[in-house]
Amino acid sequence: MEQQIYPAFVILEPIIIYALMRLEAYAKDIIERHEEKKNLQQRLFGFLMRENMYVNMPAEHPTYKVRLGMTYPDDEETLKGVYRSIYNYFPAQREFRYHKELGLLDTRENICSIGGPVSNGIIRVGMGYAGKQGQLIRTDKPRTDLPLVFDLANPDDKEKATCIEKGGWRFTQPNWSIINKETSEPYKPDTRSDTYLETDYLLITVKPSNLTKEAERREKVHGIFGACHGVGCKAFPKVLDDLEILRKIDEGKGNSKYFQSLIKVPKIKHTKKESVPGNPEHVITLPLK
Repeated sequence: MEQQIYPAFVILEPIIIYALMRLEAYAKDIIERHEEKKNLQQRLFGFLMRENMYVNMPAEHPTYKVRLGMTYPDDEETLKGVYRSIYNYFPAQREFRYHKELGLLDTRENICSIGGPVSNGIIRVGMGYAGKQGQLIRTDKPRTDLPLVFDLANPDDKEKATCIEKGGWRFTQPNWSIINKETSEPYKPDTRSDTYLETDYLLITVKPSNLTKEAERREKVHGIFGACHGVGCKAFPKVLDDLEILRKIDEGKGNSKYFQSLIKVPKIKHTKKESVPGNPEHVITLPLK
């Protein structure tokens, strides 16, 4: 019986068609995920793209001293990440402005604050903490309705936590934690036997501004990206780029445009130059009234 020979293209055609279909489906999925991510970023953090948004950096710290004009390296790194995120994700064509001192801020407008209540006076006011500039805040009861707060009581009694700030600065301070006031559940970063951090917690707060009466009247937004330690703050740009975390934040906040999200920062690596956060994990998101 004579063997029938088929041209190569006849044999390969189904394979090529299948491969093209798979490639098309993959590309469609990538495009859809990108669009979903962009929509979530703008829905959750849209205040970052507004013309009248100011960024405020820490200007003080009771245990970490820097020369005049400098900023805290990890918070500066967070700022750079927020800067990249704004121009990568948000269609904002404007100059990116940030100020460290209260007198240079227009607190009647939208404010984005980086750091924590120990080092950032704007965050202290926004989260209801008392305490003079440059002093540790010895209270765990801030005057606020926020459900997630930093536990800053009795700093002298807390265990120590060490990380490497960007540029190689070795920094040891009390191992601050975060408390859910509604459940009394604490979230304390893990440390090794040599006090170096293994994990950290990032607290994202998007709330109505209470910095001035005019900001309240005009319904301005105060966004706070703070962590127990500097390395946790550096994880915020990773949160912006994680579709699954953005989905969980959006689900957790419900119909409210204001919320708090607690993010765990695991697998911290310490090098000679800096402490590097691992991929963030969503813990809980609570809507704010």
